[in-house]
Amino acid sequence: MFQSISEWIYSSDLLSLINLYAGNIPAGLSLKEYIGWLNNFTEIWDYRKKQADGGERWNIKESSFVDANQNEIMRFIENLGLTNITEPEFTPNYILPLGGARLTNLHRPMMARYVIDQYSLNNVSVVALAGTRPIHEIEKPYVSQYAPNADTEYEAICKGMETAFGLSENYKEDYIENNNVNLQSSMRKYKERYKESCFYVLAAPSSDPARRANSLDTFKYFLKRFSINSDDTILLTTSCIYVPFQLLKFMELAIETGAVVDCIGVNTSISQSSFVKPIHYLQEIKSTINAIYTLSNIYLN
Repeated sequence: MFQSISEWIYSSDLLSLINLYAGNIPAGLSLKEYIGWLNNFTEIWDYRKKQADGGERWNIKESSFVDANQNEIMRFIENLGLTNITEPEFTPNYILPLGGARLTNLHRPMMARYVIDQYSLNNVSVVALAGTRPIHEIEKPYVSQYAPNADTEYEAICKGMETAFGLSENYKEDYIENNNVNLQSSMRKYKERYKESCFYVLAAPSSDPARRANSLDTFKYFLKRFSINSDDTILLTTSCIYVPFQLLKFMELAIETGAVVDCIGVNTSISQSSFVKPIHYLQEIKSTINAIYTLSNIYLN
């Protein structure tokens, strides 16, 4: 794992990106020290904190510096794997479409179906992962295209799964209610199948009552509800911009279970998003390095 991480963090593209932002990497750092330095340096790309007060990604605006250097920045970003990883490395027996904003709760299940069709897979468990966060007003014009009555991310990705796989509302649902919306959870199992594959949607409770469930919460909830073995192969489907980050966030759990984990983004035959700008990619470079830093604190002496 750290061999792959080292190749990424010492790549000429990341070093050139750091240099563009006048980063001065100290000499003689060990791998762990370098990761720590990177983790501090990437605060320069925390546009959620600078512009959105720690809020949603869609509140991030452009900056004059990013605009002036966007062609160079995007060349580095593409080589760092945030735009074009859409083909799985392994044959999965679990596919996990990850919940998100706007149209992603439709596109990521559609990518799961694309994988099943493209590689002629059978008997796969497709388990969509989400939380119970309310749909924001800015999302509603997009969510209403496929889930007009959805009030939460969970409800939106349920409709996305039904649309992508032609499922009817024929399911069994276990719901755990809580006065705190962040602690609510649900598991829906559809009774229909597609190419012998079965379908579930999970809404995970948060590990922190003060905030909504994050991606790690949804991963842990999946492992709690499903018995994963060391010979299982799990494929996450997300948006290309989040592939490195989401894969790294799952890595600790993959090591614990012994499962093989892969992550791909939605390909352009399904979605050509106009929402993602160079500044958003920089934010996700920061998130990826933050995830690397977390792993280094666990596994590097």
